[in-house]
Amino acid sequence: MAMTACNECRNEISTTAKACPKCGAIVPRAKIWPWLIVVPVVLVIAMTIYGASIPKYEIEAGKVREACEQIAAYDQKYICDAQYDEAIRKGEAESNN
Repeated sequence: MAMTACNECRNEISTTAKACPKCGAIVPRAKIWPWLIVVPVVLVIAMTIYGASIPKYEIEAGKVREACEQIAAYDQKYICDAQYDEAIRKGEAESNN
């Protein structure tokens, strides 16, 4: 059982106590609702920033790989990897110019 100081009389009380046994002050509880709002908002902002930082050629190369994987046989996935790598190389070369 952890102990903390009462906000009113500074007496040590249990973190599970509802009120201070010495002065009777009610112990404030941590509120969860800010977490329910702040965490999703921060995650959306982080995903937006991350998504905006992905170069367009990587997105296009991913589409090339997906299309290839839909038509290639399971044992021919190496062809899709080669097409993806080639699309990345071309995109990097275009972005450097």
